[in-house]
Amino acid sequence: MPSHAPSYGSQEYWEHRFHNDSGTFDWLADGHVLDESIRDALKNITDPIIFHIGCGTSALSGQLRKYVRKPRQIHNLDFAHQAIDLGRQADLKDLKQTNPSWTEEDCMRWSAGDLLDLSLIEREFEQSHRDGAPYDLIIDKSTTDSISCAEDVIVSLPYSLCADSYQDSPRQASVHPVNVLAVHMAALTPPSSGRWICLSYSSDRFRFLIDDSKTGLDGLLVEDHIPAGFPDPKVLWRLEKKYPVQAFQEPHPDSRNGPMHRPEVRNWLYILRRTEESVSEPSQRIP
Repeated sequence: MPSHAPSYGSQEYWEHRFHNDSGTFDWLADGHVLDESIRDALKNITDPIIFHIGCGTSALSGQLRKYVRKPRQIHNLDFAHQAIDLGRQADLKDLKQTNPSWTEEDCMRWSAGDLLDLSLIEREFEQSHRDGAPYDLIIDKSTTDSISCAEDVIVSLPYSLCADSYQDSPRQASVHPVNVLAVHMAALTPPSSGRWICLSYSSDRFRFLIDDSKTGLDGLLVEDHIPAGFPDPKVLWRLEKKYPVQAFQEPHPDSRNGPMHRPEVRNWLYILRRTEESVSEPSQRIP
């Protein structure tokens, strides 16, 4: 019987994975491949607030500390509670080696949640604006890849984060998860300056940025969603840079008998920047 592909878009898959494998693991590449892009994104920001989405058990969480004054300026979020528990424990253990008096309150922020859940985004929006510190930078190492595997999201239109007013009757619509994620991330980052750094195996991960003439692709918004009140992610984000990153490949088992020639495998690094367009505050939800 053929095996089924992993359900990367399901919470059950990730809970099971991290329960059975508690070791550090980095998807696609070591976190250091992002160093130059992170430094460039933060060069004009004095006290950055960083949102590391889909952190898993990546070593990248700890590596991000070098970009902030206090660990609390980093928020690590994952779908799986097990990954968050492991990350929080490792973080505290690491910090106590530097200062035994430090507690969890001094650590990075850790939380489990679904980035496609509007209620989570509303809570994060309210907290970040109450604290006066939205996220300056989103770090995403193959998390959007996993989210792209999820089922389409059923949303109510007009969407509560849509900045425009609509008089049409409320209705439901099915929206591709990457489009929902893009709108949610825009709500948590400041217009004009917020950035989203994403490492992906896909050369067209953000299809909402593709020219409108290329129709029929999976992941594009249905034509009537925007007029009905779903925020257009293409208006909220622009592609600042995109370039290939060579993927790490294990040596071929037959290479001991001589060099094995294999095609080069590439991942893609995207740097998206927020436009000047705003999203609506959740409290301004249209009835």
